[in-house]
Amino acid sequence: MGRRREGVGRALQRALGTEFVLPEVEPREGGTSLLMSPRRQRVFEYVWNHPCAHLRRMSRELRIPPQSLRWHLLRLTKKGDKGEMGLLASRTVKGKTVYFAPWALREDDVPLFASLSNGMRGRIVRLVAQEHRVTQSEVFRTLKTYQQAVLPPLGDLTRLGLLKTWKEDGKRFYELGEAYGRLQGNYVAASAERLDRLLAVLKHDGVSPKVQSRGDREVQVQVSNGVQKSVLRFRTTPPMR
Repeated sequence: MGRRREGVGRALQRALGTEFVLPEVEPREGGTSLLMSPRRQRVFEYVWNHPCAHLRRMSRELRIPPQSLRWHLLRLTKKGDKGEMGLLASRTVKGKTVYFAPWALREDDVPLFASLSNGMRGRIVRLVAQEHRVTQSEVFRTLKTYQQAVLPPLGDLTRLGLLKTWKEDGKRFYELGEAYGRLQGNYVAASAERLDRLLAVLKHDGVSPKVQSRGDREVQVQVSNGVQKSVLRFRTTPPMR
């Protein structure tokens, strides 16, 4: 595979000595394809587009029964005979098992994406991203919930650096934090490399990927299980809001 010309963001990071580096993962040995199943393709596509989602959310949005979904995730996260990582990996964050592609997401970023994927925490971040600056009382009113349901997530998001907070004139304000901006910038800069890795993983699995269209936000990839073809839609960067 030829070397792709690096973008401005990646070149700047390299010059400053702060380059964002994706994890090095040994590919699973060739053998039986894990993505021949159309349902498993949907699960893989969903996890790529919604990194660090948990089983209940995936089951609800994909309309796949939890027991069946758990089986497909078990297959996708199973390590090889020599300890190679599976196509996906899992990790427990705040008591929930979340799923992600270990070759396209840094381990240190898993708690951040898990918070963005979480129901209430995700809603809070989306609100702050939309309004740019909100007060604590505006969060309660806009999300139409009670204070006790919002204060713990606000504290978690602040500790993670996804939000920053301060008090002024008796009001507590919130804005997007440094970790949010860093996460967004890193994965935008690494988007070309992540897509290259995605196509390499699909090819290694034996589903003959072919890029059908490529846009700023989404790449459509045709895959084949030998009997039928389907088109998977992959985001170029993880959703931040």
